[in-house]
Amino acid sequence: MINKTWFHRFDPARVAHLERANYLAYYRRQWFTLLRVSIALVREAFGFTGLDALHAAYLIARAEIAFATFPKNNPRQAEHSMRRFYAFLNARRGSRIDVDRAARLDVRWWQIHRDHFAADDFAPLSDALADWLAEVYGLEREQVLEAARRRAYGILRSDRWVRDGMPEPSALLDQEVLALTASYAALLRALAAGPEPNPAPAVPSTELS
Repeated sequence: MINKTWFHRFDPARVAHLERANYLAYYRRQWFTLLRVSIALVREAFGFTGLDALHAAYLIARAEIAFATFPKNNPRQAEHSMRRFYAFLNARRGSRIDVDRAARLDVRWWQIHRDHFAADDFAPLSDALADWLAEVYGLEREQVLEAARRRAYGILRSDRWVRDGMPEPSALLDQEVLALTASYAALLRALAAGPEPNPAPAVPSTELS
């Protein structure tokens, strides 16, 4: 674990809006927009600036693009890029994240999401998110359950928006960002109450189906 002076306190609403923008770019296959939004996201979520923000966003975007192509996507390449991301996070922020395990759990929840896209029961996704959050943030699984459940619900709203043909404006998008904001607020509370966290403050990636 690291000293809490490294912890970057992010704005839950700001991160939620940027994550929704990331989802929109992902589903529309707007890769340049995805990179641009990812840069803003890592700035807000991790406190990266300058070239560090660009490099971190590039690694996340590469992972998302590798996983996006269906049916011949490349989960191994996605996991490789996320290992590089977590290694970079450790090097720059002083965290002690298990790079291999974090990347594996990250891509695992992506796959579970794809397998349960727009499902009424989002418990499998919530469980996978809890495993990943606990690993990355150095918390007990029980401490991140609320954040995981709210995030899974927000992702479900996004899924249904996609299934409905991606209309805009959409109440589903508004519901998504509210759920994501609540998720990040819950994560902040868990970090404040729990053991000293790894310094990764929000989203490593936002894979969708």
